[in-house]
Amino acid sequence: MKASHPLQLLDKLNEKLSERSNSQREKEKTLGGSSRQGGTMHGVAAA
Repeated sequence: MKASHPLQLLDKLNEKLSERSNSQREKEKTLGGSSRQGGTMHGVAAA
């Protein structure tokens, strides 16, 4: 099995992204951006 489930892959990706985008999230918080970490990712996962 390459990938048990696409969502699991997204979870792993989100983990790595969250580590990297921590500082970016702070910037977005200051800007009041609604697209925080994984914002678009979750949208894609829901599709």
